[in-house]
Amino acid sequence: MWVTIKNVASEAGVSIATVSRVLNNDPHRVAQKTREIVLKVAKDLDFRPSKLAVGLRSTRSTALGLIFPSFVAGTFYSEIFHAIEDEAARNKYGIILGSSYGEANKERLLVDLLRERRVDGMIIIPSSPGVNFIYYQRLQKEVPLIFVDRYFPQIDSDRVTTDNVKGAYIATEHLIKLGHKRIALLSGPEAPCTSIYDRIDGYHKALDEYNIQFRKIIETKKDINKQKECAYKAMKSFLGNGSEISAIFAVNDNVAIGALRAIWEMGLRVPDDIALVGYDDDEMGPFLPIPLTSIAQQKATMGKLAVTLLLERIYRGRFTSRHICLKPQLVIRSSCGARPSLSQ
Repeated sequence: MWVTIKNVASEAGVSIATVSRVLNNDPHRVAQKTREIVLKVAKDLDFRPSKLAVGLRSTRSTALGLIFPSFVAGTFYSEIFHAIEDEAARNKYGIILGSSYGEANKERLLVDLLRERRVDGMIIIPSSPGVNFIYYQRLQKEVPLIFVDRYFPQIDSDRVTTDNVKGAYIATEHLIKLGHKRIALLSGPEAPCTSIYDRIDGYHKALDEYNIQFRKIIETKKDINKQKECAYKAMKSFLGNGSEISAIFAVNDNVAIGALRAIWEMGLRVPDDIALVGYDDDEMGPFLPIPLTSIAQQKATMGKLAVTLLLERIYRGRFTSRHICLKPQLVIRSSCGARPSLSQ
């Protein structure tokens, strides 16, 4: 049976108003003995205040809206989500979750639905620039929000990201130091977005600094839910045209796994013929037939910080935005041809 405030009042022998004052720490006078009786009865009955009723009184829903691109494209998003969910629960908040699948129209629909449900704030990994930044510029005047992983450079909003320029730079530099001069970048279905643009910048930056002229970006089709398949087809087509490369930097591990299969099917070996480095350090990477070298992101930290900053804005109403950029790390395994170890 669902215990109500009426049940508590009846069992304690007091009015509903008195129970309400005690449970809400109302400053109206309530005798200490009466207060103790009410609290004991509430505990014995396992009374739990209605979140809806509390929200109506406090104008807070104790719910956060969360919009991610996808949950079927590897573990990157799911690891961030679990950290967000844990930190939200620790702060007695629930999560309302939606997936945009990288579609701008669906993303806007989800945002509108979250607004209707009066969430206290939103955590968003935005899709491609199909959602006009002006839309979010207006939205953040109505609802506290924070961007994770990706963001809109035109908006001075709270965000938690990885230094993707640095991550791509150290991945490409690692391949250069292994002796590679014909390094291709394999893009993926999530491009274009800030995280991918930054990785492309980091790739070019490393090649520029080492005075390497060869550069090639291999594009894939844009199906966010079939990243491995898209990468596999793009890689196989590229190799089938006789293009000669000695190494690949893939913009994420899903793309790298698709490329790995294509390389095998073309009769080539990793890392002997083509070295391979991914990005995200997906939990599958170490268990592949050839363990995948990758750039690790602080996924759990990213999720936890997103909740922390959002609640800080909800309750304290900060005027200045905060931009947190987390440090990536190179995790060396067999696919690049170097001895496995952990390196900065």
